Order: sequence, then C-alpha cells, then structure tokens
Amino acid sequence: CVSIEHKLGIHASPTCVMAFEAALGEMIGPPNRGLAAMFAMMNAARLGVATQGVAAAERAFRRAAEFAAARAQGGATIDRHPDVRRMLWTMRALALGGRLLTLYAALAGGPRGDLLIPVAKAWATDAGVEAANLGVQVHGGMGFIEETGAAQHLRDARILPIYEGTNGIQALTLLKRGLLRDQGAAITALLDEIADEAPALAEHADALRRAADWLRQAEPRAAEAGATPFLAATGTLTAGWLCARLLAQPDAPAAARAAASVFLDQIMPRLRLSCTLLTAPSEAITAKTSIN
Repeated sequence: CVSIEHKLGIHASPTCVMAFEAALGEMIGPPNRGLAAMFAMMNAARLGVATQGVAAAERAFRRAAEFAAARAQGGATIDRHPDVRRMLWTMRALALGGRLLTLYAALAGGPRGDLLIPVAKAWATDAGVEAANLGVQVHGGMGFIEETGAAQHLRDARILPIYEGTNGIQALTLLKRGLLRDQGAAITALLDEIADEAPALAEHADALRRAADWLRQAEPRAAEAGATPFLAATGTLTAGWLCARLLAQPDAPAAARAAASVFLDQIMPRLRLSCTLLTAPSEAITAKTSIN
C-alpha cells in the first residue's frame, strides 16, 4: 500500500494506491471473453450502485423530515411550511421513483433489463445526490454544520454518479447499446407498453419516442451530446409509469401513494425539458475545437 487517498466522502471505505512488483496474473476464464464477462459483472455492480442512490435519497429524506418536524419557525414546525414540504416530498418522490426503477430493472431480465440497468444506475444516483442536496437545504444553516449529519449524506452520495461507470458512460451505453444497436426495438417496446397501460402518460411516451427517433437520425456527435438528457427522460418516464402502477393499487400505503402522486405532478414534467434539450444541441457542445 503506497498511500491512502483523501476523499470527499465515503470515509468509512478506505481507498488506497497499491504497488505491485513481479506480480503474476491468473487466467480465470477463456481467452478473448473478458469484455463479455466484465459487462455481466458490471451490470450487477451498477444495480448495486443504483440501490445505493436510492438509499442515499431515502436516508437524506428521513433525516431532513425528522429535523423539520422538530424545528419551529414562524409559529409552526417548518415541515408545515409549503416550500419545505415541497423539498421533503420531492426527496421522498425521488427515493420512491429510484426504488421502483431499480427493482424493475433488476427483475426485468432480457433486453428490457439490458436497456434499463444503465438507466437505473444513472437516474437513481442522480436522484440520490439531488435528494441529499435538498436535505442540506431543509436543515438551513445547520445543514452546513457537521453536527446534523446532513452534509455527510451529500458527500457520500456524490461518488455514486461516478463509480462503476460515470453516468455519462451509462448514457452512452443506453444510446449505443440500448437504442442504436437494435434500431430502437427495445425502447419502442417499452414505450408501447407504457402508452397502452397508462394512457395518462401516452403524451410523455410520444415525446420520448420522437426524441429517440431524432437521436437515431442525428449526426454522431449531436447524438452523443443528447445521450444524458435521453437517459434522464427514459428514467423519468419509466419511474413515473411505475408510480402510476402503484397508485392503481388501492392497498398501497398512503405515504407511498402520496409520494407517487408528487412524482407524477412534480418530477414527470422534467421529461419534456430533457427531450427539448437533447433535440437542440448547442454548437459549442458538438464542436471539436478546444474549450479554452
């Protein structure tokens, strides 16, 4: 061990630099099959990281909700104020959407699972960071103080969009392996099922369908520039569809139903913005010149 790294977060998991001298590797599989084996391993790891994103969002929400229920301001605890409630319910909706999306991707298998695993990894981890960031805001100035623990959630969550393949890599995987390789067959099947099962989401499904068609026809650099908003839209729609499924279950817990409603009301509109962004790439982004 040459050195221990000093990191932004996840201090409970030491990261170190290792030096090897005269070390021998051992073949653990057939030659020329390493990449395929790596992808099988990475899919499992990416689902694990997606679960960490869900956990970060949920834990940040729980801590923030507990604080808000005890912090009095303006004649009431702050969890009674609409703007604080907006943040708390957004956190809870993000945690629920990420949870449903990750579980669905893990259980789907086949082409649907291959399509949604990178989506779950990226969408749920971005949601974890957003929820942890909101958790600091709910705490106000105390969120910036280590005593509350809110800042630790944000520091720990920030690694999640980076490791096991950055979320930009997940977006390119969705674009190239999930959309372009099969000419949109897997995403079309998903969108058809969503539109048939949840007519209220049909317009959102059509917007994403048009965006996918645009990406298939786009110049390669323009398509790559739109990969991240395409993933965001795909994750938002799929999670929203699963929230609509939850709402259709009369025996679902009241808090889960409320969070699902908030997702559909407050998170789902982000899909339109993502579709607009991906079909209008800036020339500065697609250019090959230096950014300096």
